Amino acid sequence: MNTEQANSAQANSTRDEKGRFSFGNKGGPGNPFARKVAALRQALLESISPEDIQNVAARLLDLAKDGNVQAAKLLLAYTIGKPQPAPEPDRLDADEWQVYQETAPMKKESPALISGGDPEFHLHMVRTTRPIISELMRQQVVQLVNETPEQRQEREAAESAECEQMLNTPTEDVLTGEEAPSPNGANGTAPPSPNGKKRPSPKRDDRRKPTPNGENRFAACL
Repeated sequence: MNTEQANSAQANSTRDEKGRFSFGNKGGPGNPFARKVAALRQALLESISPEDIQNVAARLLDLAKDGNVQAAKLLLAYTIGKPQPAPEPDRLDADEWQVYQETAPMKKESPALISGGDPEFHLHMVRTTRPIISELMRQQVVQLVNETPEQRQEREAAESAECEQMLNTPTEDVLTGEEAPSPNGANGTAPPSPNGKKRPSPKRDDRRKPTPNGENRFAACL
């Protein structure tokens, strides 16, 4: 391959000379190096059968029986494991208490863990939607850059009209629960009842009621 072919291949690639994602890449499945190493390990695992592992273990066992200390250490490390530090008598109660502390939040955390779903689903959603969102953002930027003066004036006029409509719309006071006065001078609150008691505002009364999930409606506004 000559220099021109190499440059052409590099230009058509979505990675730079170091293998990193370059500009214009539509998104990639996570860390490419880590996934490549995982693929190599998977290939190595597929080339070794359980019988091969049994033969290696039998050979290590024979060497350990013959007095090979290194073979004995390797065999014991993968079977029994390294010896753990001896427990401290003065910390037995504290260690038991710590175990209870670590397991106590399980009841509270289990609903979120159950409803979270498998990580593969969320990773697939992110990999699928991120390129779409990126393309939409790119189109918005291109549209703003290529916008003509007439189109810009129309867009700004529409945004100003929308803002003016929002500012002129009567809204309910978050702290008092009373509606703002209307343009004709009438107060937004409900008139008093014939028996002298003030009628509560329906919106205010509804806001005090808890939502189906148990939260207060007024707290959601804050």
